[in-house]
Amino acid sequence: MDKSNNFNKMTEDERIQLAAKLDKELEQFVDGLPKRSYEDGWAEESWEQEMESHPFFMTKPPEAGEELHPLYEGLQQLKYDPDVNSPKELATSYKEDGNFNFKHKNYRLAVVAFTEGLKSKCDDPEIDATLYNNRAAAHYFLKNYRSSLKDCEAAINLKPNYLKALCRAAQCCQATNKLELCVTYCDKILEIESDNGLYLKMKNDCAEKLDRQKKQKKIEERDERKREKIVGKLYEAIVKRGINIKKGRDGLLELFNDCYEQFAKVRLEKDGSLTWPVTLMYPENHFQAPDYIQSFPEGDTFKEIFRVAFSSPAEWDPQFRYKLETISVYYKSTKNKFVPVQLSDTLGNILSQKDFLIEDGTPLFYIFVRSSELENMLVNER
Repeated sequence: MDKSNNFNKMTEDERIQLAAKLDKELEQFVDGLPKRSYEDGWAEESWEQEMESHPFFMTKPPEAGEELHPLYEGLQQLKYDPDVNSPKELATSYKEDGNFNFKHKNYRLAVVAFTEGLKSKCDDPEIDATLYNNRAAAHYFLKNYRSSLKDCEAAINLKPNYLKALCRAAQCCQATNKLELCVTYCDKILEIESDNGLYLKMKNDCAEKLDRQKKQKKIEERDERKREKIVGKLYEAIVKRGINIKKGRDGLLELFNDCYEQFAKVRLEKDGSLTWPVTLMYPENHFQAPDYIQSFPEGDTFKEIFRVAFSSPAEWDPQFRYKLETISVYYKSTKNKFVPVQLSDTLGNILSQKDFLIEDGTPLFYIFVRSSELENMLVNER
């Protein structure tokens, strides 16, 4: 009997009943099969993470030190096997990896990939120039401006009109204040793109800054020549008077060192005389900071200068013990002995003494209350 003919002779209702019967029999068959879990599938609660780690579905590269999927490792070995791939294929693969890492802002991994691509020595100037340029971009975003500039220069050496490398080189020069070189690169960019407003502005900004720097340098050089001239005359005047000044480690007179710039310094007046800053110490009062007389002409006596300095009591001397009539003045000699100074002496006369040494840029004098216990002890030691 031809069963297909019998099926064709069935009514629509009979066909529906037969289909329902077959569906029911299939369900019974499936239900009767042995039950076991599917161990190789992704768990419902972690399928997204497992899918992300699979090489075919991952959307970002593995982090440094992260465990790799076995399939990923296998693909890597196949992709980077020098026995299977030519140097050009290896360089291209590393370039693609570097671009992928760069796109995902993994700039350090990008640098590593581009470096490996260059190590393959594919001898293709176009690929090598791209690898240098792309590594320069990764270095730039890591703020390794000098390394970035070096790679830009290598790319430009291989491909002189490489616009991307020229632009990056100009940016690196601006970031590292290489203004003249920045202008040079901007000029090369403008030769290729004369209407590039960004690098025209960069060139003008650098040129203006260069001009300011050159003007400032001229001013500094002029001031330095002027200073040297003044210092030379001043030094000559000090030597002529036989004044002893302690020399620093560099052999220069401490009097002229920049470390004393914040204090007043000895100066040579128009009439050829010297005016000194002078420091006063008070050994009997250990808590009192030194006094500082900024201008003490060498021709003036201590009495003339001190008449003003000790005309009224200081805040730390409420009993007014330190008066012009009650003080004694000393300097410490090169033999570490206290030597008395008469108030009628001029500063110039005292500074010219062979045993007087100026340290730290200013002459130093010690002030005592006359006939005090401490002064008597010092006088007895002399």
